[in-house]
Amino acid sequence: VHCDIKPDNIMVDRDGTIKVMDLGLCLSTAAFRPAGQLDEVVGTPAYISPEQVFGDVELDCRADIYSLGATLYHLVTGRMLFPLMSNDDILRAHVDPEKRAPDPRRFASGISGRFARLLEGMLIKDRDGRYHTRDDVYAAAQTIDANGDLPPLPEGAISSIRLDF
Repeated sequence: VHCDIKPDNIMVDRDGTIKVMDLGLCLSTAAFRPAGQLDEVVGTPAYISPEQVFGDVELDCRADIYSLGATLYHLVTGRMLFPLMSNDDILRAHVDPEKRAPDPRRFASGISGRFARLLEGMLIKDRDGRYHTRDDVYAAAQTIDANGDLPPLPEGAISSIRLDF
């Protein structure tokens, strides 16, 4: 688990190969939070997953899927999920079911409904409803390319974005 997926940590080299940089947090998360110590948040507030904010579960790839969703939202809209907020307010917004970013298509008209739905699935606040593996995300992305429909969100799932369907 990387624990700090964000635009600054993703590089594209000359041949188009995407590389994830800055593996410092993924290698040393345990050093930041000894057993029983839950008072320090590790990650970048604008892209952090809700479970990283809470710090009360063992992290898995679903945390990085959420952060990648937040990164993609920023990439395609030019806006962070929760702009113009203090870091503390951003952390609260990631975990508060009432706080949701606008539909990304409001800021970028070229975004398809299927891509918006993919982002919605990556940004589900409860990690149990989110895509579980990178293969799940890849399969969903392939479905978009094939002009197929993505499966609906799990019953009651709350995403960090609110789509205007």
